[in-house]
Amino acid sequence: MYQTKSPEEISWTQKNPATSLRLINQLNIPKDSAIIDVGGGDSKLVDFLLDDGHTNITVLDISAHALALAK
Repeated sequence: MYQTKSPEEISWTQKNPATSLRLINQLNIPKDSAIIDVGGGDSKLVDFLLDDGHTNITVLDISAHALALAK
């Protein structure tokens, strides 16, 4: 999917993952708590979490192409 479509053409891509961010923030976890984005691919969630000061984030995906895009 990531090799043939742009992020705008993939239905699950969000410019601002507001719901996920809200749920994570409601947990009131320390900024160095481990967070894993399973199936994260080329998600922007990690960018928003880093901008918010989180420091221990892992993105897991089976698509090497999606992870390459995220880098």
